[in-house]
Amino acid sequence: MNNYYPAHASLRVHQKLQKDQISYETLETKYNERTSVLSKTLIFLLIRSLRCSSMSLFFRKRKYFVEHVIVATHFWSFTLILLGLVLPLVSVLPDQVVLGPDHPRRICNQ
Repeated sequence: MNNYYPAHASLRVHQKLQKDQISYETLETKYNERTSVLSKTLIFLLIRSLRCSSMSLFFRKRKYFVEHVIVATHFWSFTLILLGLVLPLVSVLPDQVVLGPDHPRRICNQ
């Protein structure tokens, strides 16, 4: 329904390729190397942000700093498991069960 992002991303990639005079494969390699480090860093930043909000929300309870870190880490672990494992299963399973393996819509989508 919303095709804004794919068009925007294609334009940005094309501009980057023209600016740096590199091939798409080189840009892809550099992007993958950089995002592998940044994704791990982002997890720690998200844990810190949740810890800070937890500490401010439960300030009067006088919980230890480590307790907030543990709760934040458990929350993000649960979220990553939910997004990485459960959500794909839940989105594919109804298609398998309701439509069946020989349904024309499934064949077209493969």
